[in-house]
Order: sequence, then C-alpha cells, then structure tokens
Amino acid sequence: MSKLEKLWKLFAVTFAVSATTSGGHAITAVLKPIIIEKYHWLSEDEFMDLVSIGQTTPGSIAINVSVILGYRVAGLIGAFVTMVGTTIPPFAFMLLVTMFYEKIVNNIYVSYFMAGMQSAVTALLLYVTVDTFRLNRKNCDIYGYILMVISFIYAMFTDYSLLYLFIFVVIATYIRTILLTRHFR
Repeated sequence: MSKLEKLWKLFAVTFAVSATTSGGHAITAVLKPIIIEKYHWLSEDEFMDLVSIGQTTPGSIAINVSVILGYRVAGLIGAFVTMVGTTIPPFAFMLLVTMFYEKIVNNIYVSYFMAGMQSAVTALLLYVTVDTFRLNRKNCDIYGYILMVISFIYAMFTDYSLLYLFIFVVIATYIRTILLTRHFR
C-alpha cells in the first residue's frame, strides 16, 4: 500500500467512525476491529496502549486516539490526516444543530432519537469497559486490582476532581516502581 493510499484509508476510517459514533470511548469500540483485524495497523496490546495514552492526555479521547493512530501508522502527516478526519463530522453536525436548534429542540422525534442514542452509547461504554478490563487482566497483579477498585470507588462515590485521583495513581505507581526496582536489584 502506497503512502497516499494509507493516508486516504486513515482519513476514510477516522471520518467514517467519527461520523457514525458518538465519539469518546464509543469510537474506540468501533475503531478496534478495523485497525487490528481489518488493516493490521496495530496489535491488540498496541491498541490498548494507544487508548490508555488517549485517555490520559488532555482533550477529546476520539481525537487523541486518532492522532496517535495516524502518527503510529504514517508519521506526522498521518496524525494530521486522522485529526482532520475525526474532527470534520462532529464539527459539521454541531454546525447544523446550531443552525436548526430552535426548530428541533422541542421536536418529539428528536427526543426519541436522543433517548435511543443514550441507550446505544451506554451499551458501547459498557462494552469498552468490559473489553478493557479483559485485556488488562493479563497484565494486572493485586496492586493493579487495588488501584482499579480505589479508582472506581473514588470516581463513583465522590465529587472531587478526577485530577486528584490521577495524581494519586501517578504517585502510587511511582512508589511501586521504586520498591520493585530496589527489590530486583
């Protein structure tokens, strides 16, 4: 596959996925089979690393994941192409919604559509959660499970910023790395 063909495929895939999903974590559920099984651009472990990086960096996870994918597959130009492909559909959609907001805000059919979309997005998020857990389970030890439970409880039952959780996890992981490094010397 030539560089131009690869760039076109990257654009087409990210554009189509962005246009047909609600973004966020839902995009990862749809992208995964395409980039791993169809085009073999990444392995499953590489994909999970890509999603982890995309989640922890500031900004939209859909754009972050797409940009990292584009960079990994085709370098800097690939990152740019996937960013554009991922950004155009939601931008165009929001532009249309903004233009017609007054006409659709109280439309009963739009309300039904939005309710259905919320159900579909919930199902996609559940799928991503279960799949991520399944894939991370093979690399997880008791320490990882403890962090997972603490993170879940913190996110679910407190109103504090997730930034504090992120700082806690970074510090806890750093301490664990230091302890393991000393243990295996």
